[in-house]
Amino acid sequence: MKKTFSFLIVTALLAVAALSVSAQSFDIFGNTRTVVMQTPTKLATTGQATVTNSLNAVDVRSFDGIGIINLVVVSNSADVATTPSLVVVIEDSADTTNYTALTTIAVANSTSIAITNSSLGVGTNIAVTDTFLLPGTFTTPPSATAGFATKYLSPAAFTSLGTQTNGSTSAVYQYGINLNDARRYLRIRYSLTGSNANYGVGATLTGRVGSEVQ
Repeated sequence: MKKTFSFLIVTALLAVAALSVSAQSFDIFGNTRTVVMQTPTKLATTGQATVTNSLNAVDVRSFDGIGIINLVVVSNSADVATTPSLVVVIEDSADTTNYTALTTIAVANSTSIAITNSSLGVGTNIAVTDTFLLPGTFTTPPSATAGFATKYLSPAAFTSLGTQTNGSTSAVYQYGINLNDARRYLRIRYSLTGSNANYGVGATLTGRVGSEVQ
């Protein structure tokens, strides 16, 4: 009886340990998922031309809450292109036919912050500069009126157009979107103008998901 009881205890402990490991390794990304809105695509004009197209739509029914759209733009306009302009518009639709530009987008601010490891001694400090895409702007209030002078992050308002105009710079852009307010289908529409302009674009959407996406 004693051996049987000990065996049951050991079995139960092993089961709990297995469940614990399974729970920790089951979803290493937490409860978020990323869907590719647009695989990296080259856009090009020959001579003076305009290229307008709509990229693939994604179904966001399984997403919930605030999502993040990351848009990567690469341009050669600093080299050989003339007066290039790439306009990217984020649109939603209920039927994949009638699209409208989103007007409730929050735009992240690209902010460079220098970080120094000063614990290594004089002359051996390590300094790097991280470029953060912040959901707002740093604000330093006047201490006379606010009672404190420590800067804080003032949240970005969800009142911007889902439009990005890129004249000549290669960059990464980030947008916040309330997926509960958006219609079921999202897409990116682009319009490229310029002489000998070449652009590369790619986009992803990351957000919390329900049980429909495993």
